[in-house]
Amino acid sequence: MGYDYTSIHVFADSDAPARTRAHIIAQLPDFVSGQPVPENDANRSVVVGPSDRWIFVGDTCSGTEDGDAAALDRLIHKLSTVAPTLAIHMSDSACVHLYLRHAGELIDKFGTGNFPFYPFNSDEEAASFRGVEGKWAAYALHPDGPSTLRSVWDTRHNANGIVQTTAEVLGIHPELAGCGFTIFDEAEEIYFRDWVEDQSLLSKPFDVFHFQLEQNVG
Repeated sequence: MGYDYTSIHVFADSDAPARTRAHIIAQLPDFVSGQPVPENDANRSVVVGPSDRWIFVGDTCSGTEDGDAAALDRLIHKLSTVAPTLAIHMSDSACVHLYLRHAGELIDKFGTGNFPFYPFNSDEEAASFRGVEGKWAAYALHPDGPSTLRSVWDTRHNANGIVQTTAEVLGIHPELAGCGFTIFDEAEEIYFRDWVEDQSLLSKPFDVFHFQLEQNVG
């Protein structure tokens, strides 16, 4: 038994989170190549969380049943052109991948194995997912953050624990680090508002945008 989700976080630091958030929202139609429509006409929805150090983004394309991995990856790529972007991909609470992108480029990645819950195929593949903690120093709350990441980024550690410690080091709300637009708990799909228990967090703006996707998006 475990959780499946993709959680996206755009780094805004403390300088101008409201401006970063507004930029994300303004660019969303282009980022998803879709036309804004009422919810009943939509085939894709994206939530943008409150102005904070890291701005939470969730996408229905991350769903395990009707997800679109290519469309999700395009959104993450586009968000990284606004500001550094972290994508957390969790599979069955058994395997996790963390990807840090900036300006459309992959900065670093860490992973515990191959999805859904298998070991890496080779030592070389495992090494490519080891993560370079120094590349995350600019996003850590404290100077000792990278050393904490190194200690927890271990394939022997619990995947959920890795996510929670990474979120703590980076200053991401732990509940938002552990869900996307939805989270799958075995066969049950749970909307993020029904998953998050922190009511003070939910009282902040979470804006949901609905789109009708254009066809043949490259």
